[in-house]
Amino acid sequence: MNNLPDLSILDSLSPEERKLALEILNELSESGESALFNDLKYEDFEEVPVDIMTFISDERYLGRGLYLVDEATGERKCTVFPYWIETLKDIFPDNLTTKYNTIVLTGSIGLGKSFIAVICQLYLLYRMMCLKDPYQHFSMQPIDKITFSMLNVTLEAAQGVAWDKAQNLLQSSEWFMEHGNMNASRTNPQWQPPKGIELIFGSSNRHVVGRALFCLDGETTIVTTEGDKKLVDLVDKDINVISVDAYGNKIISDTCTVKPTVETETEYQIELEDGSLLKCTAEHRLMLKDGSYKAVKDLTIKDELADINRADELTYCVYTHTNLINNKKYVGITCNNVNRRWQNGLGYKNNSYFYDAIKKYGWDKFKHEIITENLSKDAAYKLEQDLIIFYDTANPMFGYNIALGGGGTPKYRTEEERNCAVKAQNHLSYLHKKADEEKYKKHLASSRKARQKINQDPERRKLQLERTAAIKQEVKTIRKQIRQLHKKLPNVLSESDKQTAFGYNDSGSYLCSSKSSLQSILNKLLEATI
Repeated sequence: MNNLPDLSILDSLSPEERKLALEILNELSESGESALFNDLKYEDFEEVPVDIMTFISDERYLGRGLYLVDEATGERKCTVFPYWIETLKDIFPDNLTTKYNTIVLTGSIGLGKSFIAVICQLYLLYRMMCLKDPYQHFSMQPIDKITFSMLNVTLEAAQGVAWDKAQNLLQSSEWFMEHGNMNASRTNPQWQPPKGIELIFGSSNRHVVGRALFCLDGETTIVTTEGDKKLVDLVDKDINVISVDAYGNKIISDTCTVKPTVETETEYQIELEDGSLLKCTAEHRLMLKDGSYKAVKDLTIKDELADINRADELTYCVYTHTNLINNKKYVGITCNNVNRRWQNGLGYKNNSYFYDAIKKYGWDKFKHEIITENLSKDAAYKLEQDLIIFYDTANPMFGYNIALGGGGTPKYRTEEERNCAVKAQNHLSYLHKKADEEKYKKHLASSRKARQKINQDPERRKLQLERTAAIKQEVKTIRKQIRQLHKKLPNVLSESDKQTAFGYNDSGSYLCSSKSSLQSILNKLLEATI
């Protein structure tokens, strides 16, 4: 009887809790495992976290950033020293437990202390993101901010030693890219976590203390799904805020409840370029043009606030991805930083046909080219459509586009029209999935033979070059005529016509203007002269 466990602790439980505890003990005594205990253990999680070794080795998590591949043997080699791997296993003995509350890493420069600290923070961040509701799990108020901070003696050191390493690992991780968000900066794209969690770097306590007090004046007007409303009129109400995402598209936030967060005698006022005033507390943060955030009290006259442009005010670039194995292309446009749009291939998950090819061949087996930049939305859509037609990339034998370009969400007059469009799009996706590779190979072989015959036959080669030169000269002549007529009739051509005729890049050369499109523009001018 002396070997029996002390069950007196059960007396402190409620009847329901005692019943569950006894059921768990019974299951453990019979099989050594308890399904009920596991259900309770993971009740707060929407995803069961992986253990630390899976986290650092699996390419879905940090494996892509922590492992190098030997090109000769194909063997993966971990860049984390074995000592630190054992240390991580000691700190995180299982997928839920952190053995220590405080960890101090010591030793000389170059041992990898900072790198291991970053990995520890990212694993803790990952486990928190696996929770259904971190705020409820930790009994926090919705107005609070869960902050993961990386501190050093200076901001530059904090950014260079830890922050940049963390961002590189996060942006190389498929899991984090799926579950987080990239900021709107084109020059300094950074990953940020969801669920009210914040990831920052700093060099003093003012960078991390008081993270919950980012407040606006009650008279501030915000845009909601119910129209423009003042915050003071929305207290304790559930609302949805209309905002703008990283691509310039209008989005609707999740439902949130408006709560007063702080009372203060000190209020800051910022006058914007349009003359409007923004009233807020000293700690309220505003986004700058480079995508970073700065507390209002730290702003200087040199700081430029980010412009939240409408989609039609943004500038776009047009780009292509070319498969170096089979020469298939994908044509796309974005108003975003291209690296944030592409995400090393992860940005194309909505195009399963292209994404399957990326997974099959690898992102590094594609040539990535920016054709041109700084276009208006309409001009970018027009060029995208022209290139898709020119390269025939909506044909699954030659490309990965699943639509003919032009972007935008279609507006249908009737439900029947919408259903017809959906069926057509599904059929196009089906054709892409079922593309006949043999036909493509035969077509490719035939094209190669035709080019070889031309190259091997001097006469045919000469004829081909002469035809190409003649077409270029005709195009040049048409462009010259368009310029002359346009000077006389400056109001005839649309912006799209001008961009097609006069070029998109600095040299004034449009990479893909066809003779027929230029001729139609010339005809329009000629008709106007009559």
